[in-house]
Amino acid sequence: MTSPGPEALTHGEMADQLSDALGKHVAFIDIPEEAIRDALIGLGMREWQADGLVEEYAHYRRGEAETVSTAVQDVTGHRARSFSTFAHDYKQAFLP
Repeated sequence: MTSPGPEALTHGEMADQLSDALGKHVAFIDIPEEAIRDALIGLGMREWQADGLVEEYAHYRRGEAETVSTAVQDVTGHRARSFSTFAHDYKQAFLP
């Protein structure tokens, strides 16, 4: 897996950057995979979908998304925006 760039971030770092953009504390809580799976199924998600989502997040937990890709720049001709810039630009979407 690769990050679309321009940086590879942990979930904790993303929470910190959201906190900065929103002006309020956002925490990343690392929930056990089985609890996530059970919650997703409890919300009506099919088992195969829940398993796939749990596996997707497991890639990040194992550090398998540390490689930064140049795909956004290659395709658009523009450097990918940082997560911090995204968080500031779209902070209204994260607020009540």
